[in-house]
Amino acid sequence: MNMVWAIGGKRDRVSMEVTYNTPGTTDVFKTLSEAMRQPSTIMVNIEGERIINEEIMENTTFTGNAISQQTGMRAFTIIGSDGIDYMRKHGLDYITYHHAIKDLDKWDSEKQAYFAGEAGNLESSVFGAGNGVSYREEGEDQQQNFYECGSIEEIARVTGINYENLKKTIERYNSFAGGYDADFVKAPRYLRPITGEKFYVARHFPSGYGSLGGIKVNYRMEVLDTENRPIPGLYGCGTDTAGVFAGEYCFYNPGSTMSYALNSGRIAATEARDYIDGDGFVE
Repeated sequence: MNMVWAIGGKRDRVSMEVTYNTPGTTDVFKTLSEAMRQPSTIMVNIEGERIINEEIMENTTFTGNAISQQTGMRAFTIIGSDGIDYMRKHGLDYITYHHAIKDLDKWDSEKQAYFAGEAGNLESSVFGAGNGVSYREEGEDQQQNFYECGSIEEIARVTGINYENLKKTIERYNSFAGGYDADFVKAPRYLRPITGEKFYVARHFPSGYGSLGGIKVNYRMEVLDTENRPIPGLYGCGTDTAGVFAGEYCFYNPGSTMSYALNSGRIAATEARDYIDGDGFVE
C-alpha cells in the first residue's frame, strides 16, 4: 500500500473485519473456550450489565462489534457449575465450524492445564496462535482471561466487574429461567439459571479476521490516482483493495473475502494481460 500511495495511488479507507477472542484460551484450550461461548451463558460488561442476546455469540462479527462498544473494549461471559453439569450430560448447544467441540470431555483436563500454565503443551490450531500468549496491558506481566470463582463477590473482585450491578443482573436473569427473557428475548431453551457451587468466567476482547481496503481501484482492478483516473499498467487485488466491504465479515456467507481475493486477482490478471497485449504497453 505504501508503494502505491508513494506513486500517487489514491488512499481508500482501511478497516478491520471484526471478530472476538479470549486471549490465551481461544485456539489453545478449545473446550474451555467453546463452553464459555454458549448461548446458555450470560454476557456482561465491566459495569455488570448484560449487553446482548447471548444466542448471537455464534456470530463472531455481531459479538465482536458489541464488545468493541463496551468500556475498555471487553466483556465477560459467566456460567455456573450447574450449567456446566447440564452440558456434561447433554453436550454443547452450539458447535463451531472451526473447533467442532461437541462435549465437555476435556473440560477438567483443560481447566487443570490452564491454571497450571501448561498452554504450551497443548495442541495448537491452524486458525490461531497455539502458544498461549495472552493479551497484555502495559505494566502487566501476564493476564488471566478465564476464572473459577466461588461466589458472585469473588467474580467482581478478580475481574473488576461492578458487584452490585452484577448481582442484580444475575438475579434478574435467573428470574427469566425457563420463561421469557424480558431484556433480550433469548430463546427459553437457553435460559438456564446461573447457579452452582462454582462460577466460571471468561474475558473477551475484539479481534480481527484481517484488514480491508487501503488502495482505491475500479471494477477492472486498475489502481486509481487521487483524481480517480487509472494509473496505466498498475493493478491491485485482494483485501488491500476490498473497500467494497464495510468492516463487517459476512458470517452467513463464509468465504466472502476469500472469493473477493480470488476474483479480483483473476480480473487483475486478465486486465494486465490485455494491457500488455495492447497498444499502451511499452517494454
